[in-house]
Amino acid sequence: MIALDNGDKVRGDAAAADIVDYTLHGLVGTTITQLADGQLPGAIGDLYTAGEAGIAVTSIILVNTDVIARAVNLYLTPSGGTERRLIPKDMSLGAGHALITDGIRVSVYDASGNLLTVAVAAAHKDTHDPIDGSDKLDTAAPVKVGAANAIGSSHSFARADHVHEREHARYTNSEAVAAVKADAGLPVVTITFIIDGGGSAITTGEKGHLRIPFACTINRVTMLADQSGSIVVDIWKKAYATFPPADGDSITAAAPPTITTAQKSQDSTLTDWITAITAGDILAFNVDSITAIQRVTISLKVTKT
Repeated sequence: MIALDNGDKVRGDAAAADIVDYTLHGLVGTTITQLADGQLPGAIGDLYTAGEAGIAVTSIILVNTDVIARAVNLYLTPSGGTERRLIPKDMSLGAGHALITDGIRVSVYDASGNLLTVAVAAAHKDTHDPIDGSDKLDTAAPVKVGAANAIGSSHSFARADHVHEREHARYTNSEAVAAVKADAGLPVVTITFIIDGGGSAITTGEKGHLRIPFACTINRVTMLADQSGSIVVDIWKKAYATFPPADGDSITAAAPPTITTAQKSQDSTLTDWITAITAGDILAFNVDSITAIQRVTISLKVTKT
């Protein structure tokens, strides 16, 4: 996740202009939002500028629509600060390949959707290790468990293996779990699937599968296309033990995700959908009908349960 303050920018460029598509997704407050989309310029340019503090970029997706590999660059430019790279300099993205980064990991997929590489950013955090880092953080013993929330005023951190002295048993285990859920709520995440025709109109049929590693409930579906057109994508669900899913395993009833003579759509009503997903379930994405659209991103907003 990339945290942005007011005026911070995400910038980028490619070896050739108007060849590499980009989309940025993130959180504005607690709302999952598509922040920006377009095509990378040939010279470094702005992709997104934060209009307020507290913006979090959760994913940046690049797709090379060319027939040859192209070098791409992504940068974070803090307001009034120094521009820093988000991915390696002039990273080569193969023809039809996709790159997805959340600011920590960089994943690259081939034109068939197969994962090629996953790179993790170097751990700058290790320089602040309180034991053997070159720029140690201050640490101190934690206070006793209190009876009320408080921000605190200390300039020191507590270590991960710290121990609080318990003054009294305030919660049973079940009460503690209930209190955490009530105070913090349940996390909202996005499940994303990209269907790419590789420079031609998408064809009908099953386009791939995703295994969902956590239990969740679908709240909303968003579709974002590369151009105006029409598309209907059905979603099928099956337990891993009985894989593969088929048309009879549809979860969308009579309301599958649909774009009609447009470039985007969003549905949070989900009429008659089976919205519950069990950890380990497999989702399949099947194109029922298509006109003109060459690439579409399907995002499911879900709440972990």
